[in-house]
Amino acid sequence: MAKKTQTSDEFNFAVSRALLIRPPWSGLILRGDEESGRRKTRQMRTAGTKLRGWFELIESKTGEICGLMKVTDSTGPHSEKELIAMRDAHFVPPETIRDPNYKWRHAWHIGEVLPLHKPVPYDHPSGAVIWVKLSEKDVAALEKTCRETLDMLDKSAKTGADKKRAARLRTELGIGA
Repeated sequence: MAKKTQTSDEFNFAVSRALLIRPPWSGLILRGDEESGRRKTRQMRTAGTKLRGWFELIESKTGEICGLMKVTDSTGPHSEKELIAMRDAHFVPPETIRDPNYKWRHAWHIGEVLPLHKPVPYDHPSGAVIWVKLSEKDVAALEKTCRETLDMLDKSAKTGADKKRAARLRTELGIGA
């Protein structure tokens, strides 16, 4: 992930690496579950990660970046009992977890998310199956869409907390006003 640097009013977009996630998990992360209103806050993987920070979320097989998410921690491997106890965070059904072939025992903790107001197409590099390193062209298109999304978030803010969130996200993502 690119480091952001700030000098006076100049910002550099801080996100250039995307994580591929299959539906329905990608939608549960960005939009949550319609029935319960809860959002998925743990992405189950076969291995942990040392990476932290903001990453793009690509919905597998769409060719589009759908949003951004902040990975805050990685824990595991978790036992069957632990996975079932944290089901509200990852949404994997207990019968799936009990399957002897179930191998997704590491939880990547997802903090804040930013669904984009429109998906951003990207060029998928050959061989990328978990992480995608985005091209400069894709990063520029994503930055433009993030700026538009944050502008919309700012304009629709109903409280001071909403405005502060938009300002904080601009800073964290390296997107000037």
